[in-house]
Amino acid sequence: MPRTPIALLLIATLATLPGCLANVNDDLGHKIAGTWIGTFHIDVPDFSEVAYISTFHPDGTAFTTSSRMFGAGDVERVGLSSTHHIQWEPAGQRRIRWRLLHFGYNPDGTLRYITRTSGTIEYDENFETSQGTFDVQVHDPSSILDPLTPNNPRAAPVFTAHGTSKTVRLHIAS
Repeated sequence: MPRTPIALLLIATLATLPGCLANVNDDLGHKIAGTWIGTFHIDVPDFSEVAYISTFHPDGTAFTTSSRMFGAGDVERVGLSSTHHIQWEPAGQRRIRWRLLHFGYNPDGTLRYITRTSGTIEYDENFETSQGTFDVQVHDPSSILDPLTPNNPRAAPVFTAHGTSKTVRLHIAS
């Protein structure tokens, strides 16, 4: 028996096994692509729940804007927030792993901190809602040494916290 058909059959079988990530990025990316509205909470005393809106793209990128961008919460204590820039990758059939970067500013517009956050999101079976957990690392801009190299492994956070999030998909009303 020729080996080529057996090899193709084996590859086709492995690609469909649960947990195999072959082509899951394309499939999962199209399922989560779109706009999501949610809230997040960080396990810090006196930190109120924050509303946000995210747009996920099938290519593994996303952008998030929170109400903190416009001064929600205690601006003197937590500053103002830039747009959050996200990279994500599949971590299962309905789960992603992500990393986020954003800048925090003082009310006068000077750079106050750089935040690196990572977490996971689990989507429901219909990709209409999600829940997630994440860990936040807040860095003094000088500890990163250069804001244009935010992945510096020597940068030690000045603050860390754990948080949770939940979202619902935004649909255009008919």
